[in-house]
Amino acid sequence: MQEFDASYSIFTRCTFKPARWQRAIFHSCSLRNADFSGCHLVDLDMTAADLTGADFTGAHLFRVDLSQAILVDANFTGACLRKTNLSGSIVAGTTMDHAELVDVTVRDAYFESVSLKKLVARDVALQRSHFVSCNLDQSHLSGNLSQISFKDTDLTGAVLDNRGGSEDAVQAVWDGAGCHFVRAGTDDMSE
Repeated sequence: MQEFDASYSIFTRCTFKPARWQRAIFHSCSLRNADFSGCHLVDLDMTAADLTGADFTGAHLFRVDLSQAILVDANFTGACLRKTNLSGSIVAGTTMDHAELVDVTVRDAYFESVSLKKLVARDVALQRSHFVSCNLDQSHLSGNLSQISFKDTDLTGAVLDNRGGSEDAVQAVWDGAGCHFVRAGTDDMSE
């Protein structure tokens, strides 16, 4: 499906698979419990969309704008997000286990009770975002990481590799977790 503008539309429990969606606009749509599992989504505008309960399991998202989206109880297990924007989004109760994020922008976002186990994120811009009661067990995040707060979050075996900010910014990230410090440009961790 190409060149589709559904701005401000309502899609409840709709299935969008198997499909390749390209240059579609779902701005401010209600896409509650939508099924995008296994879909290829390219150049989509999903800004301010309500994606509560949406299923993106195994989906490939390329240049998808999810800024200001509501991602409550969504599923991104095994999904691949490239050049995708999650800035300003509210992500709660969502599963992103085994997902891959490449060149993704996440600024001023809020994550609560999100499972990010074994997530791999490369070249991400993760800034001014909050993680509350999340699970980042065995996850690896690298890129420009700064001004992130963690509260009651499981960081067991997690690796945060800041490649774009200052050493102070990285230490501020880990100060919120209260257990580790990472120095910019090294893999050296100390308790």
